[in-house]
Amino acid sequence: MSGQDRTSWYRRLYQRLLGESTEQPDIIQLHERRPAEVVAEPDDVVSLNGPAESERAVEDCRVLLGQGRRVAVTWDGGPEHGSVMAQGEVRLTFDDTVWIWLDQELPESSRPRAGQALQVLAPRPDALRLIPCRLVEPSNGGSLQVAISGRASRLQRREDVRALVDMPPISAVRLGLTGRPQGLLGVRVVDLSAGGIRMQTDEMLRAGQRLRLVLRLDDGDPITPTVEVLVPGTTAQGRFDPLGEVERRRVVQFVYKQEVAARRRARDENEAEQLAD
Repeated sequence: MSGQDRTSWYRRLYQRLLGESTEQPDIIQLHERRPAEVVAEPDDVVSLNGPAESERAVEDCRVLLGQGRRVAVTWDGGPEHGSVMAQGEVRLTFDDTVWIWLDQELPESSRPRAGQALQVLAPRPDALRLIPCRLVEPSNGGSLQVAISGRASRLQRREDVRALVDMPPISAVRLGLTGRPQGLLGVRVVDLSAGGIRMQTDEMLRAGQRLRLVLRLDDGDPITPTVEVLVPGTTAQGRFDPLGEVERRRVVQFVYKQEVAARRRARDENEAEQLAD
């Protein structure tokens, strides 16, 4: 999905949640290889001030998810369904637990599991807010009971180009709270930009977990960016700590070359199909 398409998607959802659009709410299922593509690109998420565990952060989320507010909820439906998104209204908030009544009943196969991570999107005057949550109890299809699990972030379009990449598996170092290494992890990069990464692993990554990656982009020395997981799972999304200008330029150039190569392959395949016909 292009940056322009995603910006338009954000705007339509934003207007719909604010009641400024007559579009009918729906359930959206996305391609399984990009399980949260239009919801939480790492480059689009801007942290708000305040520590994650502060009372203020929890209070702000309660305000965002107050009774009667329109919201969207998204979660990973697994390889068969990809990402699933539904819209609804907050009916009740108690401490950090929120009850959301959905506009449409979810098919049983698309319902999230108890304990599963979800993202709730709530509109504010300046932009959408993303609030990480977990499902408290199994859904009956018409509603979701979720618990706030982290601080709110602002969704804001960035200019970094993201592209699917073809890279060998890479190594990542798990980092503890103090930044000390805690073992190695194998990672397959799905897509990449100068602001963040989508990656697949054999184990579940948690929101807030930090990794140091070893990225070999060209004939030069590898770069070792640190990434914070924003969207958890075995297909996870993360945001890079700020890169130096030289490293950032190398990532941008690598992504551009990968995109050009992908377009060339698609053109060659199309020409081969036409010749075969």
